[in-house]
Amino acid sequence: MEHKVNKQAIGSVLVFTALTAAILVKFVKTAPFLYVGLLAFLSCLFLSFSFNRSRFWKAFFYLLGIAMLVGGATEAYFTWFGASLIRKDEIQSREWSLRGGDYYVADATRGYAAGPDARKRIKKSLGDKVIYDVVYTTNSQGLRVAPRDAKVTHEVQSESFQNVVFFGDSFIFGEGLNDEEAIPYLFEELSGGQCRTYNFGFHGYGAQQMLRIIETGLLEKIVSNQQPLVVVYGALLQHIERASGRMIWDAKVPRYTLSPSGTAEFVGTFADDPNLEENLKRSKSLSDPRAQLIAGLTGPTRTQEDIKLFVQMVLQSRDLLARKHQARFSVLLWPLGDKDTSAVVKELVKAGIEVISTDQIFKEYPEPPEKYRIEMDNHPTRLAAERIAKYLYQHIR
Repeated sequence: MEHKVNKQAIGSVLVFTALTAAILVKFVKTAPFLYVGLLAFLSCLFLSFSFNRSRFWKAFFYLLGIAMLVGGATEAYFTWFGASLIRKDEIQSREWSLRGGDYYVADATRGYAAGPDARKRIKKSLGDKVIYDVVYTTNSQGLRVAPRDAKVTHEVQSESFQNVVFFGDSFIFGEGLNDEEAIPYLFEELSGGQCRTYNFGFHGYGAQQMLRIIETGLLEKIVSNQQPLVVVYGALLQHIERASGRMIWDAKVPRYTLSPSGTAEFVGTFADDPNLEENLKRSKSLSDPRAQLIAGLTGPTRTQEDIKLFVQMVLQSRDLLARKHQARFSVLLWPLGDKDTSAVVKELVKAGIEVISTDQIFKEYPEPPEKYRIEMDNHPTRLAAERIAKYLYQHIR
């Protein structure tokens, strides 16, 4: 009788699972195999328990269910968390200098920065597939150009515009995008010249560059026509590791530590950090997709002290801007599936900082998450930049 029950159960469950899986694959646009894997796991778990007297079949269905669940979870990880797929081919990057001097230059305040009046072409490819082929142009101040630099914006009277400053890393800078596709550029363009944007974002930057730019007065040297009224800091949770020195690309970037009173104190650079060599090696290895996958699966190596330091640096940046310029300060956050997102957001919001998640921006549109990431690169696409710029222009100017 038990065998008969098991055969009926197997038939019923397999038919139900197959039909439901077909429906999920057809109608679920984002990570459908996560749901298929979960369904298959539950079905196999049921079948495993139905074989009370057969250890082989009990173990078989149990392990099959786990394999299906892991397969679905893997697809979801690549889809939602932005992990680079492991490929045998090596991603190639070629660069051409089109104008000016060096694109990367040493900088006493930021550690390194973009050179002034530089124009550089970058082509990134995987075999015959071009990931992106773009041009980066900087103005006389070493910032990525805005519409007014390219003379494609409306002329306005000096008293009629607002200065909007963007801090951040390559996501704000617009890595993988042409000049006119970066978020700050699009923001100024949307304003029709009523706003002037300043793109202080650059590859590998974090909260430490933002705070140091504000502390030293470099902000006022560059934004000299009138004070900034709106400041946006584009943040990734990886900036926690950059602030602590666990993920850096240059030893001379600003270094902060928590003082006994809990403030972020500037202590020089990471050149004297005893863990410098190990951290530089780890950071360099993250350009390898395999290392990115492993890092994503094992999770970040940050500590609670690292998180406190990062949050404090953001708070001090906000406070300095308020004291100097009465500027509105917002954090634009790319969560990217980081496990500490909720905790960090809670601390920032508790301190009165406006946090805008890109998830809340994109959820208003029907496109799946992969449409907002450059394939095999994971920087924001032009579509992502357009949606973000539009949201920011409507909500914070």
